Order: sequence, then structure tokens, then C-alpha cells
Amino acid sequence: MLDKALEDELSALAIANGAKLYDASFVKEDGNLILRISFYKEGGVSLDFCTFMSNLISPLLDVKLADMENYYLEVSSPGIERILSTPNHFGLSKGERLSVKLLDKSIVEGILLSSDDKGFVIETKEGEKSFSYALCKKVKTAFDW
Repeated sequence: MLDKALEDELSALAIANGAKLYDASFVKEDGNLILRISFYKEGGVSLDFCTFMSNLISPLLDVKLADMENYYLEVSSPGIERILSTPNHFGLSKGERLSVKLLDKSIVEGILLSSDDKGFVIETKEGEKSFSYALCKKVKTAFDW
């Protein structure tokens, strides 16, 4: 996990360039440390935008993370079908179709109408349904292919 100050700087750079910081975290894969940063942008995130943001934030990371072990930087979009795990993710996904897997293993699908710090509301075939984040095992966007 990145510290709040660095996350705030990355967020400010994203906003200044017409996007929003979706997620930023360190993961370990095959013995390699990877800093994964994803940006959300209305209309989608292009490869050119990822390259631009990577070049923009690399010098900042070189200074802020100078004492860290070597890591790889990976910049991307969050993807068309993505897991929603924070209130921010839900806020950025308003109007999108969601697949909600509840703790009781049932699955509900619908359009995200609203969200706050405690939960969210989707429009299903049966009408509006409210969910607490605590009752959800996994929530992801569901693209209609």
C-alpha cells in the first residue's frame, strides 16, 4: 500500500490530466515487486495515456520511493470488467452494470444507481436494492458482451 501523501500526489496528477486515480498498490508476482497504478477516464484509458502517465510519474516515484527495493511500474486502466473494492471504485462506476456476489453465495445483477461510505444501491429487474459493503463477498462490473 502506498502512503496517503503519495497517493494524493498521484491523484492530483491524474486530475490535472483529465483522469482519476483508480488504484495504486504493490503486488509480488514471481518474486518481483510491481507497483500497479490504474487510472479511470471517461471514455476509456488509451495506451498513449498510460505511456504519458508512466513518464510523468516515474520521476516522482524515483524521489518518493528512493529507499525501496527495486520494483517494476505498471500503469493501466482498471479494465472493462473490474472488481470494486472501495467506495471510490463504486463512485467511479455509477451507471454501470454490476454483478454482486453476496456472503450467502447468491448473485444479484443490476445497474449501480448510487453509493456512499456504507454501501450502494442497484436497479435490478425486481426494482431498487440496497447493499451494505459488509454483506458482499465480491462486486465487479459486468460488461454486456
